[in-house]
Amino acid sequence: MASSPTKSVTSSVAVPLSTTPTKSMTSSPSRQIRRPHDKGRSPTSKQSSSFEGRLSPSGSHSRRSSARTSPVGSLSKKASTDVFGPKSSEVKNLPLVPPRQEDWVPDSAVTHCMVCKVERFSMFNRRHHCRRCGRVVCSTCSERTSIVPGYGDVPVRICDDCFDQFVTKKSYAISPQELEEKLQEGLSGDGFGRSSPKVLTPYLSSHGSAVTPTVPEDITELMEPQDWMTQQKPMKTWKLSTDDIYNATIREEFYYEQAPSTSLCLSILDLHSNPLTCAQQILVLCRDVSGYLKPIKPGVPNPEVDSNLVISMIQTLLLNAKVRYMKCGESAGVSLCDTYLSRVDVLTMMLSSNYKNIPTIEELIEPESSRRIRDKLLQDERLDLALEMCTKCGIDGTAVWAAWGMAHLATGEYQQAREKFLRCLKVPTDRNQIQRPPPLLRDIITFLEERPETNTPKTEALLAPLSSIKDLISDPTKGFVLVSEIDKSCFDECVYYLQTYGSHLAVVEFYIKHKYLHQALRYVSDMRCSAEVFVEGLLLPYLKNGSLSELQEQIQQHDPSLDKWTMYLNATCRYLNRKSYSHVLYQFQIFMKDYIRAAMTCIKFFQTGAVSYADLFDRLHHLNNAKAHLKDVVNDKYLALSQKPGTVGGRKSSLSEWGSPTHSAEATSGGRLVLSPSELTKHINTITLQIDVTKYLHRCQTGKSSNTRKLSDPKKGLPTLFGNNKVKAEVVTLVLLSGSNLPEGFTLAFRIIQDFRLPASLVYVHTGKQLAQQHKYKEIHQMLQCVRNTGLSDDQTCDDIISGCISVMVDEAGDSKEVDNLIKMLKSDMGKINAYIMCNKLKSAYLIAVQAERIDDVKRISTAAQRVGQTAVKNICDRWLHSQEQKRQRELAQQELLFRAKQKPQ
Repeated sequence: MASSPTKSVTSSVAVPLSTTPTKSMTSSPSRQIRRPHDKGRSPTSKQSSSFEGRLSPSGSHSRRSSARTSPVGSLSKKASTDVFGPKSSEVKNLPLVPPRQEDWVPDSAVTHCMVCKVERFSMFNRRHHCRRCGRVVCSTCSERTSIVPGYGDVPVRICDDCFDQFVTKKSYAISPQELEEKLQEGLSGDGFGRSSPKVLTPYLSSHGSAVTPTVPEDITELMEPQDWMTQQKPMKTWKLSTDDIYNATIREEFYYEQAPSTSLCLSILDLHSNPLTCAQQILVLCRDVSGYLKPIKPGVPNPEVDSNLVISMIQTLLLNAKVRYMKCGESAGVSLCDTYLSRVDVLTMMLSSNYKNIPTIEELIEPESSRRIRDKLLQDERLDLALEMCTKCGIDGTAVWAAWGMAHLATGEYQQAREKFLRCLKVPTDRNQIQRPPPLLRDIITFLEERPETNTPKTEALLAPLSSIKDLISDPTKGFVLVSEIDKSCFDECVYYLQTYGSHLAVVEFYIKHKYLHQALRYVSDMRCSAEVFVEGLLLPYLKNGSLSELQEQIQQHDPSLDKWTMYLNATCRYLNRKSYSHVLYQFQIFMKDYIRAAMTCIKFFQTGAVSYADLFDRLHHLNNAKAHLKDVVNDKYLALSQKPGTVGGRKSSLSEWGSPTHSAEATSGGRLVLSPSELTKHINTITLQIDVTKYLHRCQTGKSSNTRKLSDPKKGLPTLFGNNKVKAEVVTLVLLSGSNLPEGFTLAFRIIQDFRLPASLVYVHTGKQLAQQHKYKEIHQMLQCVRNTGLSDDQTCDDIISGCISVMVDEAGDSKEVDNLIKMLKSDMGKINAYIMCNKLKSAYLIAVQAERIDDVKRISTAAQRVGQTAVKNICDRWLHSQEQKRQRELAQQELLFRAKQKPQ
């Protein structure tokens, strides 16, 4: 695009050599000394949102006065070029044949004029190409035009070097030395007999028109070219013709790619029939034009671009697009224009803040790229600009507030930092949640903890470590920093942020980290933190450090009765038991004076991991400790308080739960478990009995007998009296079988049965079967004798024991004699019949059943005979049963006759 074609192609501003312009110097265009920075600009032209008024069709610009302000310099350059010709070093590489347009020097390869090496290109000092050599030149160095092969008969732009080299090289009538001498004489006032002005000052005529500067006529005559010289033709108006070459040349002069014009753009778009398409095209143009704002490299803006002018052009285009969208009724388009305008506001703020890395509109539209720009602003510490960008672009400004707050912390402005962090930190809904603090809060605490304390007093400096003093002496300018605890002000700020935005666990962990255990305990108590906070924040750190005694001491100092810590201490015990930290659990139970649970833990120590009664014997001290703890509870009336006699925590106590420290029970003050005195006494007796059992079995195991190993299951562990009734029955059997003879352990086994009210018959039967499997028939008779001697067993108990032994012995072929002896010891016919049936001695069973007329037993014998194939016995049983059936029929008939006789009338 270019400026308006109605602009004058060449307009001159006079620079007089005397107070009055001479007629001879203003009459000929060839004698005029032009000022290129005034060319194409009227005195009243002003800047606008477009480039109109700044650019003339010939490529001259309005802001050139700063580049060349000395008329003498311009005159000297032109005189040197016109009079003496170009230097050989400057024009030695000029091509003899005009290059094609694709062979021209690219615009991007040049930043300064290739002729004068002075002019730097910009939006107001545009690049031009010489059609004769293809070099990139400024407007000042390419004011002349000439006919160049390949461009028809239209004069085109050529640089001064080409003009001097190829157009005027042979036009001088005298030698260059003579011209130089006459020129010097004329300028000094000696050679031409007239004085010349000391300073060349441009001026305007009284009617406002430009006046051409004048020089002495003698010099002008010397500088005039001969008649054969190619004259510079005046530029034609911007009007196309039927000549294609002429039209192409005109268009090339008119097309300015690097100098867009908003007014011309909008004028062309007004010719389009669809305003919606125009509006869309305008948005595309805005995105493209905003690309000029990007720096050539990070932190280095493009010096050729006027960023304010580009933004002004974008705003003008966006407002025009918005109007077009409104006319079409496109609300989405109007909203899009508003979005673009808000992004332009961001660009304006960046420019006003002198920010170097200006982005494009498209980068501000994309959320991901806009977040990267925000992060870059934060990195450059442009916090206010980053916050405004977040507001305009609709992205999260949390990072900005966070960075701003951290900046205030770094400068010690704690109150301002609190105000900034208030906008980006959230108060937790549930402070008892076991979770880590948010990353920002952790960064704040870490920064405050690591911030050194400066301005240390002299006394503290003398007490500082030697390494710090050496550092101070080596570099006193750095300030003295002590290796000490966190500064009090920083500590208070940490507490404020943690108590405001952190969880209870975060506050407790901070206190513990800085060794403020007393404050941590007070905080947990005052804030009524959950038990999980106590365990995670207090118990685990001191457990890992092995300093639980310090924690217990502080808890006791805070509340000697431990009533306030009941919930926390119980939670501690549950956690330790769940993690199987039994020794630490026992230590805490002693600290709580929860001696009942401590006794349970001692019993757990006694049982866990034992594979033989020799192991249990070595652990008897745990049982002694458990017994001592229970006696302490019995002797202490305060500790022996209970809710109801015979209850544990409001429910019946079960012996099967004893030995398990996890069983549930209500607690009194301090979280202590409560049992009734009778239950405590019973448990003490259990422990005492278990001690006796352990000693007896250990003595038996170390002797000749080793039955204990056979009866124990490694997976289930050794049976003890702290299990359920089934386990206790196994202990009784183990005691009866472990001695060298059965009567040796019978007394201890009988005590167990009586104390725990075990089913004696089942225990004896189980023991008898074990003896029968081991073929210890003598011990079976001894056990039967001991059972009878107790005076608490009847004949049925002995028959059950014998029947149990026989059920094991029937499969052994060599034990028939012992089986017969045991059957003879049976007291009841039922027992004998059952024993004979098990031994398949059906005839003997038949005789006993027939003698006692036991019809049901005879039927069982008949069924068993059929099963084993004893046909004779089956036939005998069937005949007897038939005879018994006939006998029963006769008895029934007699009874019926008697009944009828009684019914007859007398």
